[in-house]
Amino acid sequence: MGHKVGASLEATLEGVEQINEALHKLHEQGDEKKSAFFAESTILPLLLSTRGHVDALESLLPADAWPFPTYHQMLFHQD
Repeated sequence: MGHKVGASLEATLEGVEQINEALHKLHEQGDEKKSAFFAESTILPLLLSTRGHVDALESLLPADAWPFPTYHQMLFHQD
C-alpha cells in the first residue's frame, strides 16, 4: 500500500504543478473566448486527472490520516 500512496501523492503534486502552470498561461490567452477554450482543452483535463489521484489517496489512507473532509462528509455533513 505504501507504494500506491507514494505514487498517488507524487502524481497529485505533479498535477497541482501542471495546473498552476496552466493557470498562469490562461491569463496570456488574450481574450475571453481563447481563455475559455484553453480552460476546457487544457485545464479541465488536468483537474480531472489530478482529482483521480486525490480520490485514490482518499481511498488508500485511513480516515484519521486524511486532513480534508471526504465527499460523503461534505454531502451529508458527517464527521
